[in-house]
Amino acid sequence: MRFCHTVIDENPIGTHHSICLVGDIDGDRFEDVVIGNYVIDNSYEGTIVWYEYPEWRRHVISRANLEAGGVLIDINRDGHLDLVAGQPYYGHELYWFENPGDTSKLWNRHVIDNSFKKYHDQAVGDIDGDREDELLVASQLGRVIVYYDIPPNPDVSPWPKEFRHLICDDISVEGLAIADLDGDGKNEVVAGPNIFKLEGGSEMKWSRSVIRDRNASIFSETRVQVADLNEDGTPDIIMSEGESDRGRLAWFEGPNWKMHMIRDDLFHPHSLGVADFNMDGHLDFFVGEMGLGRNPHPKLLIYLNDGKGSFTEFLVDSEHPTHDAKAADIGNDGAIDIVGKPFHPPPRVDLWRNLDSDP
Repeated sequence: MRFCHTVIDENPIGTHHSICLVGDIDGDRFEDVVIGNYVIDNSYEGTIVWYEYPEWRRHVISRANLEAGGVLIDINRDGHLDLVAGQPYYGHELYWFENPGDTSKLWNRHVIDNSFKKYHDQAVGDIDGDREDELLVASQLGRVIVYYDIPPNPDVSPWPKEFRHLICDDISVEGLAIADLDGDGKNEVVAGPNIFKLEGGSEMKWSRSVIRDRNASIFSETRVQVADLNEDGTPDIIMSEGESDRGRLAWFEGPNWKMHMIRDDLFHPHSLGVADFNMDGHLDFFVGEMGLGRNPHPKLLIYLNDGKGSFTEFLVDSEHPTHDAKAADIGNDGAIDIVGKPFHPPPRVDLWRNLDSDP
């Protein structure tokens, strides 16, 4: 494999960039990039922007201070991807930003909820088995995991409380995923090292199990992905400790969650994603280290899968820190690229172009 590092924006608005998302914002069937930030002292609101492929023209979405995470979803079902994200440690508001479908217009900001605090991570999927997508949200300082049915009129601010459902109220985690882990046709919620399963009956009760390593240690402040890495028909879980100076990276083999340690020495590996990077038909995964002004050689690594759960480490970069990076096919050339940005410092938006599709 060959990757080429390029810069989407050498001078983005703001300093502490929390949000990094990839999606087709303008409906041209090419992936664009969304970047959001927050102001540390809350003295003013940060700026959310999106970059239009292929020239990476920058468009302002709205003003808001946003915590890491975020998700793109068509909230009002008008055919345009909207943005859901929430405030950081000093804020109580969870927002959705309405895509107007016009690159010249700002996006309207709507409040989904103002009951919790520090909304780190959101996800979209059918959580309660009704065959409709819901919005899964973790609030670290609110110590809850909740999900929301999208109301018929999502413009109302905040959304009526009857559309909010509690999964757990004694938890502070990072990293969310929605997947059918046990093959029963119903999705479970993965929240960090915790698995929540909706039990039968009308009371909507959730059971909770915790994934531990061989020494009964629990991964903390994680990034989470779900994929069948060893191709045995059962999903596996990948976790990295995104907020640790010596973060662990491991995959846990379903259904019993046997741990396979990959690394235990990564510096704030706050980027984790799954894709077939070398186009051999097997799912690989990538992990990226932060810099934070303390890590002179932050690594961006891909683990190439042989289809049996054995991996070969491939170094993409060791010069550019990244945070919440995403894997996506930028430009529709068939090869999976990586988009990211440092949290702080420096301000920059990066693209690692996968050259495997080149003749």
